[in-house]
Amino acid sequence: MAQKEKIDAFVLRSINYAERDVIVTLLSSQYGRVSALAKNARTSKRFPGGLHLFRKVEAIIERKPQRGTAVFVEMRVLRDFPNIESSYDAIVIGSYATELMREVSREDVESPELVGLLESFYAELDELGTDLQTLETILHHYELRLLGLAGTHPSLWKCHRCGLAHDDFDKLQCSRSGEGLLCSSCRRPGEAVGMIERDTLSTLQYYDRPEIGAPDSVLMPDIRRQARRVLDNSFKLLLLKDLKSRPMLDTVLT
Repeated sequence: MAQKEKIDAFVLRSINYAERDVIVTLLSSQYGRVSALAKNARTSKRFPGGLHLFRKVEAIIERKPQRGTAVFVEMRVLRDFPNIESSYDAIVIGSYATELMREVSREDVESPELVGLLESFYAELDELGTDLQTLETILHHYELRLLGLAGTHPSLWKCHRCGLAHDDFDKLQCSRSGEGLLCSSCRRPGEAVGMIERDTLSTLQYYDRPEIGAPDSVLMPDIRRQARRVLDNSFKLLLLKDLKSRPMLDTVLT
């Protein structure tokens, strides 16, 4: 027997289906990622302004045993983030981060930490994202927190194998498999690594812990690009496919 439930959730994706319906992907604390069919959503007043990204909604869904897709009965918007939608750069960065969350989150897994992370990311993007450098910092801080919640946070302060402090490295290098810093003593024969600048490490550490203050290197485009490559390697441990929003992100974060 179907049961109706009320959940607070974020909209991760909406796809038109048939002539009037919409398939919506939600992120909720109770169930993690949820797919729901919003019947007649393109003509109904039961979904006022809510089937878009950057919305926190109160959703009434109907879940049936042995059925993968729930029915999205109705909703109301609890919170939106209007400043994101007034900035092209913020829309691109926010869309990428949302797709990233959709790929990392799982169905039928309680996910209050992921919901809290996405809400705080949207709030920072909405309130603080006045320039591209700030937007990029907010994004990379979000990415590192997401990697941490997924258990794949790269080691940025010490060798990920032996724990040697980065200040004691003879040369700074990161594992290309995404685990982060790797000292020369722990590197195995033939193991792929990438050399990084000390300014790149300082920038990554700032992204990880913004409270330490921004280094001058955060203003250097080459350093930011190298930092992004380190983060990309870590996400390869999680992602099973390329994200559709990534090419657009790359045009913004030049």
